Amino acid sequence: MTAQRDKSGRFLPGHPGKKRGCKNKHVLVMEKLGGEKVDQLLDKLFSLAMLGDGTALKILADKIWPNVKSSPVKFKLPSIENVEDLPLLSAALLQAVSEGKIPPDSASQISALIQAHAKSVEVNCQQLEIDKLKEVIDVSNN
Repeated sequence: MTAQRDKSGRFLPGHPGKKRGCKNKHVLVMEKLGGEKVDQLLDKLFSLAMLGDGTALKILADKIWPNVKSSPVKFKLPSIENVEDLPLLSAALLQAVSEGKIPPDSASQISALIQAHAKSVEVNCQQLEIDKLKEVIDVSNN
């Protein structure tokens, strides 16, 4: 039975695709091999890794240790009250990188956050200026 889909490829109501509890290909292969053979394969993989086989080491490392995307960093940042303070933030980031407190890839991500913050500070300052101008116009019209 083929699942019915709409033009964009999504399943139609009442046709959810795979049934609940359906096993994926990897589980089916493991079941076909049987528990004993899987244990033998894992033992072989471990012994190859212990002998220095690069592929075996990579397979084990990828499965045992997840790929860490980033880790928290700590460094001192100045407080930002207005647009004129923003260069202080960038300078603090550059100093932290140059002192080895944070890695350059983390600094790149933090820099993107600084740019987003700079935009919000800038918009806020512009809104304050607009409000002041509106007050001046209102006072001069009355």
